[in-house]
Amino acid sequence: MKIKEALKSEILKEFLNDNYLNYDTLAEISKVFSKNIPNSIKLEDLFKKEKYYLLKSDIRNQKFKRKYAPEKFSFSISDIGENFKKILYSVEFLVFLSFIIGKEIKKNNANSFLFRHKDYTLLEDEESKNSFFEINIFFNDQWREDFGGYFLYTSKDEEVLRILPSENSLAIAFLDTNTKSFVKYVNTTSGKRANYFVKTIIL
Repeated sequence: MKIKEALKSEILKEFLNDNYLNYDTLAEISKVFSKNIPNSIKLEDLFKKEKYYLLKSDIRNQKFKRKYAPEKFSFSISDIGENFKKILYSVEFLVFLSFIIGKEIKKNNANSFLFRHKDYTLLEDEESKNSFFEINIFFNDQWREDFGGYFLYTSKDEEVLRILPSENSLAIAFLDTNTKSFVKYVNTTSGKRANYFVKTIIL
């Protein structure tokens, strides 16, 4: 399927903000992604409001399983729900993402994550053997940087990118074998707020 055909599809028209259904806009987004170092982009207001609230409600009602290894991470994880599968696993959405990153995506395996106070991930000492694209879609309420919980990307021990998990946004970053990422510790100022997001890794 070609990108112009995908942008006219019913599934993308149903879920995505109309701004992202314009070919010229998407071509510019792809260009910015490829020029950024590291290759990265963040799309604000990704979903139409009613669909965003539907997906947000779904992710908050999922059954999360706690994952905790103090020297590595603390968070909760879940499979994605049916409404997420409808859009994220659709051929049209994969074509949409493929056009942005300039690489064909044939399969998308996503999980839902929940980070709240005291959750985090730590940098791993070992270098990755593979380059990959990390794609996150965020569902939360007015998350602030001072809460922690943001995504940090480093290369050769220097910060090269920081992504704040703002609501209804999609963030894509390319990690080569020298680039690592981690989620900053969610501190006490976050209160009872929670950061929900869906993550997928594309090799």
